[in-house]
Amino acid sequence: MKRRVGSGLVVVAAIALALLAFALCAHSTFPLGPVRVGASFSVGPGRTTLALPPFGSVRARTHDAPIRLEVRLEDVAISEVERWFDEGVPSGDSLAGLQAEAYRGLAASFGLGLVAACLISALVLTAGRAPRRRSVIVTGLVVLALVVCGGWGLVSFDTQAFNQPTYEGALAYAPGLVSAVQQRLADVGDLQQKVRAVAGDLASYYGTPQVFASGGAMPGTIRVLHISDTHLDPVGTELAGQLAEAFDVAFVIHTGDINIYGTSVEASVAASTVDTSRPLVFVPGNHDSPDVVRALAALDDVTVLEETSTVLAGIRVFGVPDPVSRGFDVEPDASRMEELAASAVSALWDVRTTQDAAPDIIAIHNPAMERPFAGLAPIVLSGHTHSPRLYFRDDTWWLNAGTTGGIAFGEPEGPHTAYSAAILHYSATLPRRLVAIDRIQIDGKTRETSLRRTAIEAE
Repeated sequence: MKRRVGSGLVVVAAIALALLAFALCAHSTFPLGPVRVGASFSVGPGRTTLALPPFGSVRARTHDAPIRLEVRLEDVAISEVERWFDEGVPSGDSLAGLQAEAYRGLAASFGLGLVAACLISALVLTAGRAPRRRSVIVTGLVVLALVVCGGWGLVSFDTQAFNQPTYEGALAYAPGLVSAVQQRLADVGDLQQKVRAVAGDLASYYGTPQVFASGGAMPGTIRVLHISDTHLDPVGTELAGQLAEAFDVAFVIHTGDINIYGTSVEASVAASTVDTSRPLVFVPGNHDSPDVVRALAALDDVTVLEETSTVLAGIRVFGVPDPVSRGFDVEPDASRMEELAASAVSALWDVRTTQDAAPDIIAIHNPAMERPFAGLAPIVLSGHTHSPRLYFRDDTWWLNAGTTGGIAFGEPEGPHTAYSAAILHYSATLPRRLVAIDRIQIDGKTRETSLRRTAIEAE
């Protein structure tokens, strides 16, 4: 009796461990067109999960067999995706090839699990001193059951099940996000009309003669527009153009993040939407890839500053790019930022020594790089944080334009981000002196506007 119970326990343990081995080993990664995916199988309710890290996952009850399938996006070849966009939707032959790749990858994953289940079952039965015939029968039945379940799942698989999916993770916000995007697209035309009127009203009111501090009458000044983090926002682009025209600025300084991901497709879009009716000085941000930088540098009246300086309307600007703009990452590395800041300070001192000229403006993207530039210019411009700010420290004004991209990066149900920009007023006489700073904010939802003027007294 004890021998039978012991023999039965060995068989149960062999089956359980075989199924566990199947779940642990039935996975692999493989290319699927321009992406690389990972696939894994396990025993459980018949459902398929599509995981899109870091956004979350979506699952559906796609088949009846007790086999779970998870497909996870592992990597994306941006250059290959761009080629697909250029060549159009894949043809029937291409789609057939993708389907064959998917079947081969899934079969490889399932096969690895079968091999693992077979080996573990045989090892457990052998260790438990089960008769050879019983070992073969039990192992064969385990493998046969898994193969039958796999075939059953393949035959009964229904892609229409994803018409009623379950969202998990950040994808739970998908319906609200789609709604927000649709509403935003509907509002773009209206917002563009609003900002045209707002820009003119602001310039008309604040451009009237106002004597304060030692600044004198504002209409007699040289004006510079500071924008940042436009992120291909059409309303932000319209606002920047209207502010530049209404305040009749001498030139515009953009402190980075003109696009979103940095692909060559976006580079073409960014280059085609840049307003070149007046000079633009551009300092690359962490979202601006080399493709974007090259596309902008090729435009007339656009100057890209990368540890270099330029002089426009008698105002010298020294620019420092975000370190990741020279590669294809998105998030900046703290050590690289410190290295580039130190290198830029050295380059700045070389300019001051060789050209005997100190900058009037230092433009960077990320304010995390600003500390080494304290006292090296009257004002340091930045962006990146999407939060406008202005303060005076170490004989330097520190100005963050916020974002002229408005609600492009706002949460569907989260806090709203207003459009923001700044106007720098300089004396008409040489050498130029910073006279005042206007900080402008326009709420895209409430249509409320504000302009805060800070007078800069002469030393």
